[in-house]
Amino acid sequence: MAMQDDKYILKGGNCVYLSPEEARGMGGIRLALTVGAFNPWGQAVKKMLEYKGLKYVAVAQYAGEPNDALVTWTGSRNAPALVYDENPALIRWLDQIAFIENCKPSPALLPPDSELRAITIGICNELAGEWGMAGAAVSCCWICMRRAEKA
Repeated sequence: MAMQDDKYILKGGNCVYLSPEEARGMGGIRLALTVGAFNPWGQAVKKMLEYKGLKYVAVAQYAGEPNDALVTWTGSRNAPALVYDENPALIRWLDQIAFIENCKPSPALLPPDSELRAITIGICNELAGEWGMAGAAVSCCWICMRRAEKA
């Protein structure tokens, strides 16, 4: 499947998810996103790509599942995972922002002023970081799921 097949390339709108096996052989930007569940950081990465006008292919990741094919390809079972061509997958939020910013510097995601950039990155960390709001929400969800399984 070539990257030029526009029916799989997203630039806003509804997602058509490819399997990791299908997407792995393609070029360009591939973005693993959680199917059927709201993932705030996945939505943020999608919107950053769309804001920059960068095309991407959505790749299926399933919450709470082993995602073996995704792990084999990206090294992670979680989403979002961003892969460009044959480069290693970008799993961490700051790496994803830096990649998107470097792909197309304008319009900018981050302020040019170093102090404002540091504040912006700090706020992002409070939201998307491992111990930030999103990380805490995920931890709470897992605790609730485990308690429900035991009941």
